[in-house]
Amino acid sequence: MENRLARARREAERDDAFIDLIDTSFHRCGLRYPPERLGAWAREWFDSPEVSAYDPHPAGSPRTREAIARLCAAEGWGVDPAQVVVTASASESYGHVFAALCPRGSVVLLPQPGYPLFEDVARRHGLLPRFYELSPERGWQPDPDEISELLAEGGGPTGHAGATGVGGRRARRPTGAVVLISPNNPTGTIVPTPTAEAIAAVCAARDVLLIVDEVFSAFVYGVPADDGAPAPQTAPRPARLVSEARVCTINGASKLFASPDLKVSWVIVSGPPGWTRRAVGRIETQNDLFLSATPLSGHLLARMVDEDDGFTRDLVARVERRRAVLVDALGARRAGGAPVRWIEPNGGIHLAVILDMHPDAPDDEAVAVALLAQERVAVHPGYLYGVGNRTVLVTSFLAPEERIREGVRRLGRCLDRIYAGP
Repeated sequence: MENRLARARREAERDDAFIDLIDTSFHRCGLRYPPERLGAWAREWFDSPEVSAYDPHPAGSPRTREAIARLCAAEGWGVDPAQVVVTASASESYGHVFAALCPRGSVVLLPQPGYPLFEDVARRHGLLPRFYELSPERGWQPDPDEISELLAEGGGPTGHAGATGVGGRRARRPTGAVVLISPNNPTGTIVPTPTAEAIAAVCAARDVLLIVDEVFSAFVYGVPADDGAPAPQTAPRPARLVSEARVCTINGASKLFASPDLKVSWVIVSGPPGWTRRAVGRIETQNDLFLSATPLSGHLLARMVDEDDGFTRDLVARVERRRAVLVDALGARRAGGAPVRWIEPNGGIHLAVILDMHPDAPDDEAVAVALLAQERVAVHPGYLYGVGNRTVLVTSFLAPEERIREGVRRLGRCLDRIYAGP
């Protein structure tokens, strides 16, 4: 059923003045891997019957797995191709890991705020989503002690923040996995190395699987931490920090190469050698049920890795410039008196704007609807990501620079009207 936010967006999209400040499509935002290269490599595939002959592998073709291992090696992470399983998407990777390695009925501990689709994937596989909090007071960072306590209690509260009644009760259940997303969607924050190491150690001590979503791992920016420490050059990898932890690391070509259309992703399984072999075999079995990742996409990914000429580096630099435009535009609005603040994102493609509204001001959905109706600008209300007890609007900085500037100008104009309030 269409709600008021969807109706307002549908109406706003009819206006030529519409601006999407939550657009996360690389292609719509003018960011795309060179199609002429992909075309040439596809012709190479079809012109070589010995290469394109169908020969399915449950874990993905050896060449594709080797290319992914080389990609990791270039970042200083030694990965055996035997640790890699190629899938069609990050969501499929989650589904295979949940089905293969998490007992039905167990808890999967997710960050909140976080990408809401993972709750549905978990439920589809008979798991109970529960949550650990990322609060702006902690810079949207997880607390390893909180995660440890939740694991000891059998998971956190069910439902999004503010849930009550049956959905908010705690229940003792075995925990199948903890999910760590770094850089985070929607806050854009990177988990610091000490925190990532502590969370991996907690999971290892309790023999709980750690799923690390690093689909935005290349998108790391020169933003120092609050304590003045220099920004990391890459997002910390728990699989490298605690060797005894059982870790499944998820990534893909969608963001790394601005190629969501290729539908090629992967899971890297790390941990004690015996467990790693068994876990890869179980994930392979799930993958073998569908074989969703096409051999052609795997071939194209291998060519992207082999023929790397700095595309991803240049892509990240372009997105970082757009991030700076968004931060500067929001800063100008704050200087003008708009009630906005944020934790500057040091990764990813999102920024969560916190609104310090007067007590009678509308909630985040009402603000997002007003912005669509009055200014023809789309953002996401924070509740879609599980944000509760505060007014948050989620934006993306993937759009072209002029679109970002105009969108923030209109956002400020709308907030000025609302903030004037009663």
